[in-house]
Amino acid sequence: MAAVIGGDVHAFEPGREAIEELELNCRLNGAEINIHEFALGDKNTEMSLQITGRTGNRALIQNHDTRGEMVPVRRGEDIDAPNSDILKIDVEGAEKIVLEGLGDMLDDVRICYVELHDGENELAPKSQTIESKMKDLGFEVEDVNSGKDIIKCISPCV
Repeated sequence: MAAVIGGDVHAFEPGREAIEELELNCRLNGAEINIHEFALGDKNTEMSLQITGRTGNRALIQNHDTRGEMVPVRRGEDIDAPNSDILKIDVEGAEKIVLEGLGDMLDDVRICYVELHDGENELAPKSQTIESKMKDLGFEVEDVNSGKDIIKCISPCV
């Protein structure tokens, strides 16, 4: 929606299939966004992107399991993208490593939405771990009550 009204949108999408779907959705909706073809994490590396138990969803796996698609992973602090006012993190369990890799980039974020995946895979921390981390970073944390486990984190600078 932000792209349609002229906002500067950056999407980080590591899987070839998901990238193609995102590009198609942008064309169909007249949205121009910046697509970065890598995952965000806590270090610059490669990880395996594998289908999870839920249909269509994929998650990063730390080992180099050949059953998945090997994808590049980059630390948020190391990429060339503008700081964000609003951030949405929906990374199928990789919330902790994404937040750790963003580092100081979180200082400029006013609102951050995080979809939680309470221990669903090897990377997914317990929800309270992410909530505590966001509070430690100075954010006020609220439940969104959307039918999914999403928290809204508001910077004290808002």
